Amino acid sequence: MTTNGVRRNKAEELHRRLEKVVSLSSDEFKRIPPADVHDLICDLAFRLRGLEEECERLNHSQAELDEAQKRYLDLFDFAPVGYFNLDSRGVILSANITGSDMLNIPRGKLIDTHLASIVEPKYQETFSSYLADIARTGMRLSTELEIRRGEGTTFHAQLQTIPLYEKGKITYRVSMADITDRKHAEMALKESEQKYRDLADALPEIIFEADVRGKVTYVNNRGLASFGLSPEDLRRGIEIFDYVSPEQRDVAMERFKRLLDAEEFGVEEYNLLRKDGAVFPALVHSTRVVREDVVTGLRGIVIDITERKQAERLIEESERRFRTTLDSMMEGCLIIDRSWRYVYANDAVARQGRYTKDALVGYKITNLFPDFEETEIFAHMKKAMEERVDQRLETEFIYPDGTRRWFEVWIEPVPEGILVLYMNIDERKRAEQQLRKDIEKMERLRGPDM
Repeated sequence: MTTNGVRRNKAEELHRRLEKVVSLSSDEFKRIPPADVHDLICDLAFRLRGLEEECERLNHSQAELDEAQKRYLDLFDFAPVGYFNLDSRGVILSANITGSDMLNIPRGKLIDTHLASIVEPKYQETFSSYLADIARTGMRLSTELEIRRGEGTTFHAQLQTIPLYEKGKITYRVSMADITDRKHAEMALKESEQKYRDLADALPEIIFEADVRGKVTYVNNRGLASFGLSPEDLRRGIEIFDYVSPEQRDVAMERFKRLLDAEEFGVEEYNLLRKDGAVFPALVHSTRVVREDVVTGLRGIVIDITERKQAERLIEESERRFRTTLDSMMEGCLIIDRSWRYVYANDAVARQGRYTKDALVGYKITNLFPDFEETEIFAHMKKAMEERVDQRLETEFIYPDGTRRWFEVWIEPVPEGILVLYMNIDERKRAEQQLRKDIEKMERLRGPDM
């Protein structure tokens, strides 16, 4: 038996003894032994002290209960969110101070009004369905909507509601938090993301993002058009490596893994595949995407270099034809860069000079001909190089071994430096010298009289 049970039995026994004594007549009471009367009085005194102690404990407990209730009411009233108790119809039964301040409506005016009356019209249906879902499921649910304050302004609110049941009737306890700042931040972030999406879509190059498995998560409009893809293809799922040529796929996968491990490769060239299987050359530069210190994938730019490759081939073909033309010329042809280094020499150079093409190209003119800067031809070459003007002259060139040759020289500025065309005119010079000698001989034969 418990302690409370023993006390209750003793109290009942004492009560019966007392009732028995009270029912006695005076004569019968006098016949009770004094010892029994003493015991009864002692028991009554002990019981009285017990009752007094019990009353004191009850009073103390009541004080603690009152204090706890006050603390609870303070917590309820000054909680950082608004609290509302609603009946089954959604009528406000009570509200805390925070809720009243949040709505800028006195608590007295809130009581007995429908909470729906302060919900913005466009959210009325949402709120009605929200309460119905809670009543149907019996679960705690959350929703976000706009609330109208007493003065007419609105704010974004998050409601969290739990159902309570009393005597078979449902009531609702609603917490309301002002999430206007969060909503504004979300909208600003969304606008910022949209701005950069629009910017990416306006770029003339391909922008893409992929997760750590290589699944494409974003491609701009240029990328969709270049690969012949549709937004539906992207929604169904695209693997980045499916659009790399088979012979480069293993290399691309290996570099993808190493990029995720923070290794950098710079700009890489790949042959990529369009949806229809067509191949095009491209430059790709990728970098890791890190969110909250976690690598979530790669982001990169793809530059279609088809036109550049075609232009390079045309330039190479044009250069080949140009070199073939230069090599077939009778005149010697040299291209000298701005540091006075030979960058080109045609076949005629070897025929007309003492050096092969390989002995000239890559070497500085001043290293091959130490005294060249003192020559007349160098002065003309320097003027063409510095002033970017054409030069033409006839000059005698003395080779390191003392051999002398006459050349007619044309010098033109070109992007690399200067272009030098020259033709050996030794025979013409000898003919001119012979002609002068013949004229002099004829003059002597004619004599002074003639």
